[in-house]
Amino acid sequence: MTNLHIPDIADVIGANKIVSPLIHKTPIRQYPELCDLLDADVWVKHENFQILGSFKVRGGIYLAHKVLENHDINGFITASTGNHGQSIAFAAKISGIPSKVVVPIKANPAKVSSMISLGAEVIHHGNTFDESLEFAESLSKNKKNFRFVHPANEPYLITGVATYSLEIHENINNVDYLFVPVGAGSGAAGASIVSEAISPKTNVIGSQSESSPAAYLAWKTGRFNRVANKTVAEGLATGHAYEYPINILKNKLNNFVLVSDQDIENSVILLLKTTRSLVEHAGAATLAAALKLKKEIKSKRVVLVLSGSNITLEQLRKLL
Repeated sequence: MTNLHIPDIADVIGANKIVSPLIHKTPIRQYPELCDLLDADVWVKHENFQILGSFKVRGGIYLAHKVLENHDINGFITASTGNHGQSIAFAAKISGIPSKVVVPIKANPAKVSSMISLGAEVIHHGNTFDESLEFAESLSKNKKNFRFVHPANEPYLITGVATYSLEIHENINNVDYLFVPVGAGSGAAGASIVSEAISPKTNVIGSQSESSPAAYLAWKTGRFNRVANKTVAEGLATGHAYEYPINILKNKLNNFVLVSDQDIENSVILLLKTTRSLVEHAGAATLAAALKLKKEIKSKRVVLVLSGSNITLEQLRKLL
């Protein structure tokens, strides 16, 4: 893992040239009610408005471009709780090759439906993401010329998703705090790389559910143990941290905040009220973290990354 290339700002700028023609340049907006709520100068990066409803598509596009540029492969195999799988399915479709995505048995049906519509073969296996990932890796060994895509230990994915942070700093100066959700850690790693290069004064704050704290604990202690994985936010649901993104975060992330699932659920509703937009649980974790640090960020310029919108009707009914 230590031999993997760590992307730099030049890599991200190069990736942006590949990715940007194929996606939305998502808006960065300000909402007075949200500013009042946090008593700060608050801006929202709406990756929940991105194609496929998630920032992850950026990584899939760039990975497919780089892999197919250098290798002759017959398809992609990966594992996902949903948004990463959509990303790989989309990238495979526009590249004209097949994709296989292994998902947990109780995976978000909206995300599964989207992957199928994009042409992916979706395989339900395991009760958790970690079990799905192990099965996908074993499956790839029996598929000739299929490229296994690890959702975290892939430099091209981090480089691709880092392009949303490039858009933030291109549009807003003097960002004091940038809040990003953390599951496996690709988005937070990308945000840290870009902010360190373009805006060193920016404090990048990761946010994860205390019900699935694997990345947080690895970042804090340096130990990569399996831990409880019970969060309702499937985009944050991993029971194992991954060395490659965590090593980037250990060197570059300014702070890491754990929030409760209840705080995340409340934040989904608060974002619906204040921004009039739908955000899935993982994306709402940034507001939950900002509320937890409300005294620290008072009167500061704050950006919240709303990473996705793929909430199910059942989840929304429960919240409402």
